[in-house]
Amino acid sequence: MLALQFLEDATGVFTSASDSYELCRNAVHADFLKSGASGSHLIAVDQKGNLRIIAGYGKNYPLPEGLSLWDDQEVTKALGSKEVASFAWEGAYVTVIPFYKSLAPVGGLLVISAKKAAALDESAKNILAQLGAFYLDTNGLNIKQGPTRSEGNPEELTQRQREVLGFMALGQTNAEIARAMLLSESTIRQETVRIYRALGVNSRTEASKKGKALGLIPKQPALS
Repeated sequence: MLALQFLEDATGVFTSASDSYELCRNAVHADFLKSGASGSHLIAVDQKGNLRIIAGYGKNYPLPEGLSLWDDQEVTKALGSKEVASFAWEGAYVTVIPFYKSLAPVGGLLVISAKKAAALDESAKNILAQLGAFYLDTNGLNIKQGPTRSEGNPEELTQRQREVLGFMALGQTNAEIARAMLLSESTIRQETVRIYRALGVNSRTEASKKGKALGLIPKQPALS
């Protein structure tokens, strides 16, 4: 059962904040995880799955630039799985609290603390997820950034397109892929556009990251 004190402390962190900086400050001084908090970051996820830091307070965790949900990194794995997770970092611990809406991750709160946070039950995780998503939504912090592209459907990818995606992930150019697959360069360009559309991305790098994360890329594409 969710402890009343936890509920009050966690709710207060969000509802009493006049801005994102104050929310991060509240998270540290309220220390609702009871783990000796010394820093926090508020993060939002845009429509392409990229992470961006909205605000921070106290000890700083250096989130890598250009990080997306498709990268294999502790923070992104927690957000993508929608599970609260803690990991060790420079003599401290970082706890990732995912925010999600309609089962999709929209952001999260990172709390840096002296000790590992205790495990949260499902009620606590759901409340934090909803509080965070509501905060981002009502403050306009999850507004889509950059050009809008429909998310598409990865299941629409044909076997040939998956092979092309596999070569793209290896850093092969269109000409190199065309030679390996005995196709024209024009055909590869057309397939690339279809891959972008199906994955809802805008670049080869994004396509490779998302393809790997979704298990769409063959482990050993055949090179000729």
